[in-house]
Amino acid sequence: MPAARLLLLAAALSAPAAAQGFDLPYASDDPSQVLDWYVPDPPAAPGPVVIHVHGGPGDKSDAAPSAGNLPDLLLRNGVTLVAINFRPFPAFQHPAQLEDVAAAVQHVRANAAAFGIDPARLALWGYSSGATLGGWLAYGADLALPGGTPAQQQSTRPQALLNEAGLTNFLLMSPGYPSTFPGGATLGDLSPAFLESVSVSEMVLDVPRAFTPPVASYYGLQESPPPLTDPHDATLMKDLHQKLSAFPDVAAASLMLQKQPGSGVIVPHVLAAWLLHALQVGHQLDVGKALPGTGRVAPRLVAAGDWSPGGSATLSFVATVPAPVPVWIVAGAQAASAPFKGGTLVPAPEVPLFLQAGADGTLLLPLQLPGNLQAGQSFYLQALQPDAGAAHGLALSNAVYARLTP
Repeated sequence: MPAARLLLLAAALSAPAAAQGFDLPYASDDPSQVLDWYVPDPPAAPGPVVIHVHGGPGDKSDAAPSAGNLPDLLLRNGVTLVAINFRPFPAFQHPAQLEDVAAAVQHVRANAAAFGIDPARLALWGYSSGATLGGWLAYGADLALPGGTPAQQQSTRPQALLNEAGLTNFLLMSPGYPSTFPGGATLGDLSPAFLESVSVSEMVLDVPRAFTPPVASYYGLQESPPPLTDPHDATLMKDLHQKLSAFPDVAAASLMLQKQPGSGVIVPHVLAAWLLHALQVGHQLDVGKALPGTGRVAPRLVAAGDWSPGGSATLSFVATVPAPVPVWIVAGAQAASAPFKGGTLVPAPEVPLFLQAGADGTLLLPLQLPGNLQAGQSFYLQALQPDAGAAHGLALSNAVYARLTP
């Protein structure tokens, strides 16, 4: 992997952010219409926002950040996270849940200044039925209401959709599949015309839109011929992406990912990097895992620029001390996340690069990426610096995950 001269300028490392507020109402019809608001640390206002929609049964607490998970990675990289609850089914019937997710999106956009976000850079992340709800807003009609309240006038269309195991096409399911979500006892109780109208995949081609968002889909390995009995079957994912092929630019910007053995560490990195790119954050993913040295300061490594085949990118390093210290930058296509010198070496080392920081302890490395690299290729980078104040004489920077975009 010719990554030997890869990646820019330093942004402070951050621990997982604390929630700015819990159980904040976004509507007033039912106590379940509340959200949790997590702010990146340091905040990057006005920055992008991801709204998480849980599956059923589930709760907004499913999106709570913990070290290395997707919410933590988003917050670490300047993305605000909002996690919502909605009126539960079957106590409330369709379209109550759709109305709630739409209201939450509109509430966040209408209060963009208070949330510290850019309302034009909003993505939806849904799991299972939450992904179906997100898909309805991504590919169905925009539920903005001209002449309504300031919130109701906001668009409900996201900039991007993270579809985690959503039931995207009811027409592919067995007629005997339980139909609590869209109403009725089984899907066989509902007309094909109605099932088509509530199927995300069918909306892609059936509903006119000024903008069609890209989607990253994440499913398991199970893939069966219809009629399906598993609402998380990967056939549903492939059906959705096949429909999106009618929009070549959208299809090229979209991503399909299936659970592979041993991929647990990598998946959050891939999904977070995709969301950062879709939301125009403008840099690759800070994975964390730094090991401090003198004065409890950790070296810093930041990637920026055009990370596409043939693109111009930069990699910058800031040492623990303002001195011309030696620096090793290690790159690898896989994450080892191995114990090393009292810290964690994230890349499985393939390409070591020995450099020297300037007199002020900084290093800026401009990169011209080879044009023969493939979009979707990814790698990890981390810097190592001798430091007598580190536990074992070596300080480690945060790791960076870089994924080449189309």
